[in-house]
Formats: sequence, C-alpha cells, structure tokens
Amino acid sequence: MNKKIDEQLLRINNLHWLPWIGKNYSASQTKLMVLGESHYLCAGDSPDEYGIDFTRSFIGMHQNGEEGTNVIRNFEKTLLNRDYDEELSKKEMTAISDSFVYQVIIQRLLNASEERPTADDFKNGWKIIFKTMKVLKPKVVISLGVESSNFLARLEYDGLVVKQEKWGDDKINQAYPRYFKIELDGESIDMIFLRHTSGTRSGYYPLEWHKFLKKYFDVSRYLSELKL
Repeated sequence: MNKKIDEQLLRINNLHWLPWIGKNYSASQTKLMVLGESHYLCAGDSPDEYGIDFTRSFIGMHQNGEEGTNVIRNFEKTLLNRDYDEELSKKEMTAISDSFVYQVIIQRLLNASEERPTADDFKNGWKIIFKTMKVLKPKVVISLGVESSNFLARLEYDGLVVKQEKWGDDKINQAYPRYFKIELDGESIDMIFLRHTSGTRSGYYPLEWHKFLKKYFDVSRYLSELKL
C-alpha cells in the first residue's frame, strides 16, 4: 500500500474513505483507476467499523482471499478473459490489485443492499472522485457500474470537459456499456463503464464484457506490463 500522498487526499472535503493505492501504481505506465459504486453496512456490523481505511481493507481482504463478494474477482476475470466459474491464481489477483487505484463513488455508507444511491449521492461523489483524480492522475478509469455515467454526462465541474460519449449498440447482461473521453484540467482520460461486477441481478459474464473493454482499453499491453 502506497500511503505517501495521504496528506493531500485527506484535505479533500467530504472524503469518507481513502482510496486503495496499489504499491505499483506510481510506477505503472497505464495508471488505472477502478471505481466501485458504494459500500453497504452489513447485517450485524456497526458503522464505526467502516472507518477511513475501509476501502483499503476491502481490497486487502480480496488479496487475502477473504472478499465476500464477486466485485473485484469478476473485474479481474474480465481483464483476463476468464469465465465466471474459472478460478484465479493468487499471483494474478495480487498483480492486478497492486497496479490500480480503487475508490467508491458514493462517499456515504448505505444502510443495506436494498438502498440505492440518490442523484445527489452520485453528483457529490463525482466531485470527490475528480478531486481524487487530480491528486492521483489516472490515465484510464474503469467504473464497475453504469448508473453513475448518467450523472457524469451532465455534471458541471470546474476543469471538466466531456469530449466524447458513446454507448454500446447492444446491451450486455441487460446494461448498455459506455465510454467517455474527458479532459480534467487539460489532461485526457478514458472512462469505461461496465455493468456492476457483483452479478447480484441477472448475473455478470466476464467474457462478454471483455469484448467491450478491449475496444477502449489496451488490455494486452496492460497485462504484459504486469507480466501476466
């Protein structure tokens, strides 16, 4: 975990959770940022257990094989072009998560899995994400969920210019994949939106999403960088 820039991140107003910063992110040529949607309060937990390092703990649990959801596993399978029932090696999981930044857009704890973020949650969350991006300077952003893109397209934020917005022609797993090209303070960033990788509603098929992802992201080059 790279904590050298935490002082800058902690100055971001309304940042509830520090992002995971993979130990190899700063040296990466790809500079990949992965966006989850939110964190939920699990039954029997206290909100006090979801402190400022919770997002980091979430990825740490994944690296240790303790993640209770498919969110990161299915994303890694998408990158590696693996089917949903194929296993990943410890080396693969660690190499990928050590290379990226991970943050959730919604910076408040949702009460249960049935609760959905509000429009204000998404709008406020994007503003925090952009401030985080100004510090971490990703070149590619992959969002694990498409709903947030509805608010990005019409968000007013100083220094943000949406240069291109393209939806897939057909749905995958009942969701239209989406691609944005943005500029943030003059820096060009590719943003790719996949269906939520948890697969809790109508499943998630990594092989199908890989086909879309590789149209806008040089997956082979990225995996070669990771020696995978």
